Amino acid sequence: MNEKKLGISFVVFGIMIVVVSIFVKMYNDMVYGCYDCSWMVYFFFWLFGGFIVVVGLLLYRTDELDKHLAESDIKMNEEFKKTKEYERQKEGFQEFLKDFTKNEQEIIEILHTYEGISLKQLEKKVSFAKEKMNSVLKTLEKREILSVMNSRKVYLTKLSK
Repeated sequence: MNEKKLGISFVVFGIMIVVVSIFVKMYNDMVYGCYDCSWMVYFFFWLFGGFIVVVGLLLYRTDELDKHLAESDIKMNEEFKKTKEYERQKEGFQEFLKDFTKNEQEIIEILHTYEGISLKQLEKKVSFAKEKMNSVLKTLEKREILSVMNSRKVYLTKLSK
């Protein structure tokens, strides 16, 4: 049976228990004139009825919980796919780097990490001289791997073969 239908039936059953026990209490008070009688029995019925109502409401809401769990699973799967795609791109990028010299690889990796880096910052990050860096930049620019903009910022134009 569907949890939602079962939950509704529990709520209705719990409310009926409470209502019937109230009517029984009222009937006993009227018939026997027992206004000072113990409420303990009725209290347990009301407590039991309330418990059944709460269980019914929880069962009624399980579909929403399942929906939230399914949505979180979907989000986790999407994040996993993004991570896998990033790893694939990273592997493809490493394959792309194999065709370059050590100095060219270093510059391309820095540009891949810091897209739009200025020439001064790039000069600080590379491990070789400024003259060598400028010649490597010109070589890579001729091969259309990167471009130096008027604002003196360097951008990669190719990330794969």
